[in-house]
Amino acid sequence: MRRSVRMCLTAAGCALISACALSAQASAAQAAAAAAALPSFGVVSIKPGKPGCLSQGIGGFVAGEFQAFCMPLKQIIAYAYGYNTLHDERVFGGPGWIDSANYDLDAKVDVSDLDAYKKLKSPEIDRMLQKVLAERCNLRVHHESRELPVYALVLAKGGPKLAAATPGQLPSDLPQSFASMSGGTFRRGRGKVVGWNAPLSGLLVFLQSELGRPVVDETGLAGKFNFTLQWTPETMAADGANGGAAPEDSGPSIFTALQEQLGLKLIAKKEPQDVLVIDHVEQPTAN
Repeated sequence: MRRSVRMCLTAAGCALISACALSAQASAAQAAAAAAALPSFGVVSIKPGKPGCLSQGIGGFVAGEFQAFCMPLKQIIAYAYGYNTLHDERVFGGPGWIDSANYDLDAKVDVSDLDAYKKLKSPEIDRMLQKVLAERCNLRVHHESRELPVYALVLAKGGPKLAAATPGQLPSDLPQSFASMSGGTFRRGRGKVVGWNAPLSGLLVFLQSELGRPVVDETGLAGKFNFTLQWTPETMAADGANGGAAPEDSGPSIFTALQEQLGLKLIAKKEPQDVLVIDHVEQPTAN
């Protein structure tokens, strides 16, 4: 009796493992088929960044072109997989050089593919860049869930101090340096973010970039807002502490500024987060 039960359980386990394997293979095949159906970057250049470069940047897919200059490969990988905040703590693994070696990357869509490209959504465009990294860097990754430190954005005592936006209404003198992003219009400088007709999701992007960890919205606020947030970045405060050129009147930290200016508050906590694990990556092949 025990032998027959053991055989039944073994057979059931084998069937379950086979089903999981087939499911994984099917998912991989579907992902490969979806990637194959997308337009490709016709011209791709990846080369080491100039030694001692003073400026870094990573640009969105404007007019069918993606650019990154003097950026660590790890941040380019993070951007390609939607973890697009500086020094994102949700990307793990890989050799040490992906944090220290900087690269310039320029990828352009063929003119013949531009019409198809313009119809793509952001995740599809991300997959185009993922394909480039897989081909040029032999990149292999997987996703998993890990409990990580995050910040929860909540309402501060006294409630929010955000001005409700009038849909579609922007200042007549709006500078060209304002950029459309996350359904709103934003301008960012060192220690300052201005948002017009902007959802809180856009503010979260800036906070994540500044703080280097995920920020989750627990305010319960909906709609779009006009706001200005000003704070003293830690580097500026450190300059003043070390006798450098810090502002005479150093402003509040970003935590204090959120409470005083927007009526919002950041609370440190831990939550399960989807993370990207780099299984294998090689230095980019020559152009």
